[in-house]
Amino acid sequence: MLLMLSIASASDLLVEVRGLASDAGTVRCAVYDRPATWLTRTVLASAAAAPTKGVATCRFPDLPAGTYAATAMHDANDNGDMDFTLLGLPREAWGVSKDAPAVLGKPRFDAAAFAHDGRAVVIHVR
Repeated sequence: MLLMLSIASASDLLVEVRGLASDAGTVRCAVYDRPATWLTRTVLASAAAAPTKGVATCRFPDLPAGTYAATAMHDANDNGDMDFTLLGLPREAWGVSKDAPAVLGKPRFDAAAFAHDGRAVVIHVR
């Protein structure tokens, strides 16, 4: 699965998720603007999109210029939450901007951060 961030207009951010294993459920995306709230339920903005032919696009309108990090997860069973195994590993596909690595823990905000400046960023969704 592949996630692409791109600017639709001067202030819109699109998070495009490609290569979804199925069109079941919903792709849920979130944008964060600071390390203190990174990967918590306290998000700057959230959006959701239905997959079609393995692709879903979350739109974040009127996002001011700045530094952000984004996440996406394919909520295939549409229960509104990320599902985990008994070992605490994700059961559903997920990813973060810039394909920031999750080495012995969660990806760091600074590793996933990007400038909202019009350039596209591609990340792989696990």
